Amino acid sequence: MKHFERKNPCLSFCGLNCLLCPMQLSGHCGGCGFGSQSCPIARCSLEHGKPEYCSECEEYPCGKYDHIDEWDSFVTHQKQKANLKKCQRMGPERYNEEQVKRREILDRLLAEYNDGRRKTLFCLAANLLEMEKLNSLLEEAEEQMHSFSLKERADSEGNPLWYPLMMQYLAASPYGKKYGCSTFEDLLSCLKRRQELELRLIREILKDRAVVLPAKRYTMEELEFSIR
Repeated sequence: MKHFERKNPCLSFCGLNCLLCPMQLSGHCGGCGFGSQSCPIARCSLEHGKPEYCSECEEYPCGKYDHIDEWDSFVTHQKQKANLKKCQRMGPERYNEEQVKRREILDRLLAEYNDGRRKTLFCLAANLLEMEKLNSLLEEAEEQMHSFSLKERADSEGNPLWYPLMMQYLAASPYGKKYGCSTFEDLLSCLKRRQELELRLIREILKDRAVVLPAKRYTMEELEFSIR
């Protein structure tokens, strides 16, 4: 928006964490005041002396913030007022330092755990979870990598029972390259860690607003694969 310029690329004028937004990750938005599209709250800033944040305005919180922290499709609305309050308490510099750390964790989750459909979930986690819990989540995921062992996953002739394409996918992925994954055990460990990570994020963020539908329950012995 013309004449709408800001100093902080990490936190938006209205309290959204730009650095953790999927729109910025995808390259569709430069951030609030850094090439962003038309915004009614940005226009409001120009009309009220161009404060850096809404919380610096004499009229804050105004009618634009009524019900803003209630549940809707844009989940990160929940913490807009809390983010602005936290930035006031910590100061922009310390607040931004924490956002950079959150972004580092987010980048790692996307590089090592994302199958192409988890960007929104991981962005929500980076936005909504407390820093201590976010660090704990990543640490537990790393520990699980070493705790899963394979007992028996072969046919009577000793051939691995899995699709070669899955093994190729794992080996070529950022996670597979980083940890040198090349075995069937590595694949199962990776899938198990990803599943546990996603379930924990759902429990932490969506809580009772989400329903997890279990896939078909079976044992490995009940499956029959044809190796081609």
